[in-house]
Amino acid sequence: MMAAQQETSAGESQRGAAASPYGLLRIRAQRFAGHDLLVLPEGVRLLWDAARASWTYGRTLALVDGLAARYLEAGYGRGHRVALLNHG
Repeated sequence: MMAAQQETSAGESQRGAAASPYGLLRIRAQRFAGHDLLVLPEGVRLLWDAARASWTYGRTLALVDGLAARYLEAGYGRGHRVALLNHG
């Protein structure tokens, strides 16, 4: 019988595999920081009036970490549920 894997604060299991979407992003950002994670086609970028057409793994991780820090400062943490809405 296998022992249960515990998740670290970085979202990775003790064996180094991603245990959450955040953990997978961290693993990929370490390896592919400068590579594109998300690329908007030009028509979509214009339709959404997006200033950027692409986001790299590294930039996305920095944005996610910044958002998580703001949630922690506001008192949100493990077990809380939040919704992200686009008011565009």
